[in-house]
Amino acid sequence: MDNSREPGIITESILLVDVDFKRHPVFPKNVHTEIELSYHGSCVSEEHAQGTLNVNARGISKGDSTEVEVFTATLSFVGVFRKDMNNPNMELSAFINNHAPAHMFPYVREFITSLSYRSGMPPIILPPVNMAALLQINMEADLTDSSTIAEVRKQES
Repeated sequence: MDNSREPGIITESILLVDVDFKRHPVFPKNVHTEIELSYHGSCVSEEHAQGTLNVNARGISKGDSTEVEVFTATLSFVGVFRKDMNNPNMELSAFINNHAPAHMFPYVREFITSLSYRSGMPPIILPPVNMAALLQINMEADLTDSSTIAEVRKQES
């Protein structure tokens, strides 16, 4: 593989396939966001693969002695990828298990930012996530499926 070349993978689509969002009627000045991610990728054929990125997020507004849940969101995005047969460079299984979640996460970030803004909250901007490090942690933890990640991230908006 020539690392200086593009991977030779084509993104056919990144689809929002499921969303459950609940906004609680409070007007927070700040929101602490907790997010949990899970990912599973698989090759459907020699030329096609798909990955599912699941997100559970929750926003909490903390006062002096109170804590109020501002929102909860559960999302699932599916990425559909195929090998570029005219420009092959990377194995499809390597892409789907190592690079696809990082490729899909900006769509999650944009969706949560837009959804929070449209629901009358300050826009929630999720921080970047080091997907490679999370996948490595799982491999070191000797999980049976190295393409599954789970991490809780917190951010104040």
